[in-house]
Amino acid sequence: MASIIEIQNFSDPALDLYARLTENQLLNRADPENALFIAESPLVIGRALDAGCKPVSFLMERQHIGGKGREILARCCQDVPVYTAEESVLAQLTGFHLTRGILCAMRRPPLPTAEAVCANARRIAVLENVMNPTNVGAIFRCAAALGMDAVLLTEQGSDPLYRRASRVSMGNVFLVPWTYLPEGDWTAELHRLGFTTVAMALREDSLRLDDRRLLQAEKLAVVLGRYNRLTNGHGAGVAELYRGEAYSVQGRFDDADIQAYQAAFLSEQAQNASATYGAALLLGINAIYRSDMAGLQRAVDYLENKARGYAFLRGTGIGTCMVETVRGYLLGLMMETGDAAQWTQGGADALSDLTFTNFMIKTCRITDLLLKKEYQRAIASVEASLQLDARLISTAVRNFMYCGLSLCYLAIGKLGKAAEWLDRSLCLAEQDRNYSFLASFRKYFQVLFLLPSIAAKHERAIREIKTLGIHYTRADESRIFAMLEEIPEMKEGLTDREREVAELAARGLRNHEIAGELHISENTVKHHLKNAFQKMNIDRRSRLIEMLR
Repeated sequence: MASIIEIQNFSDPALDLYARLTENQLLNRADPENALFIAESPLVIGRALDAGCKPVSFLMERQHIGGKGREILARCCQDVPVYTAEESVLAQLTGFHLTRGILCAMRRPPLPTAEAVCANARRIAVLENVMNPTNVGAIFRCAAALGMDAVLLTEQGSDPLYRRASRVSMGNVFLVPWTYLPEGDWTAELHRLGFTTVAMALREDSLRLDDRRLLQAEKLAVVLGRYNRLTNGHGAGVAELYRGEAYSVQGRFDDADIQAYQAAFLSEQAQNASATYGAALLLGINAIYRSDMAGLQRAVDYLENKARGYAFLRGTGIGTCMVETVRGYLLGLMMETGDAAQWTQGGADALSDLTFTNFMIKTCRITDLLLKKEYQRAIASVEASLQLDARLISTAVRNFMYCGLSLCYLAIGKLGKAAEWLDRSLCLAEQDRNYSFLASFRKYFQVLFLLPSIAAKHERAIREIKTLGIHYTRADESRIFAMLEEIPEMKEGLTDREREVAELAARGLRNHEIAGELHISENTVKHHLKNAFQKMNIDRRSRLIEMLR
């Protein structure tokens, strides 16, 4: 049995692996022999152990030591430390709730050469510059299900041993052999090893997966990612589109537009419909955030013109779906979901298909219910969807669901539940510092940001959200923020001193007691409370206590 250590001090350097070191720091390229990775969940850790990976330490909720973590610990040496505490304590340390309640720091195994991995392989997957760890994990899971013999990656892509990638893969990164391709012309290297290269592409001349030409190939390498070189340009524009999305989230709308136009041009030349529609979507989003209604109309017109321009998609279900999805998403941002296609709206009481349809459709359906002020229905539907298999819900979708639930509970006056879901959203957002949903609705969340349970735990995230929110101020005049009138709204943020006074008042302290606690005069206390009341749109102390207790 491993050595159990109760966490006493968050600053313990032994905990840096879990709380303060980045994935790249763990990778430790300068000293590969001491490189580490974090495995999450008993399944993933167990498969890593089966593959020969050596544990360095564990971070585990106390309840799991004698429960789901017992078999894992029994396989480890007694000198392997297990740092433990209650779930709430560990969430404060890591900044997120532990999935399955167990993390394990492990030494990275040495990687074989591409030639060694492919020695006896007939079917391999090649990931070219796939940057998203979630996508990498999902591809590994699919590769295992499809019986692929190996996976090869380019150096610029995400690491399969990143915590999120290995978790999403369900540990299949330890079952499917993999390594990195050499730099340079890796297609020539694959051909030297005897592989025929193919790529996934939505084209008129695409082959079915069961085409005899594919089945008869002795060695086949299926390329995923930025594969335009192998498909006569198919996939062109995707890199520009991703770059533009990043600029948009940062509030750099002019730069985002430039990338969107580049993506549109390249994708049109290569007949890459998905990137073309993505460019239209990005241009529309940027226009909304600028309150540029003429720009939004141009984006919609471009979308519909291009939809008619792709002959091989004309009249097909996928063509119709893509166009209506983009249009519905933009209408949702404009709070005009009633003009979207019926199937994109939240018309059904049970939104169980939230996990199976496109992310934009999910967003439209939740938004539609919010706009109709059917908060209870939205709550029931989304919470039911969250009960489905977690593996089916992407991180972005889950974060949006958490945000939506927090807004709904806030609208019906249940601040405790609203804070609970906001906490979950913040914990999730903090994993990759993606605060776009939270920044979009920051003016409504201001009230929750004041709650001690939120303010203390997520101080850094709240600060970043407020900074990001600056980029959205130009959109305040548009209808994007015209929803949820019932939600209490801050006129402007409280100062640090106003927040201190408000929190002490909410704890029941009288003015003279607050003055003594903060070493200020009683008149100063009254002044700060008056300002806090005005900013929070309340008129009495009991309401303050109700909100912040």
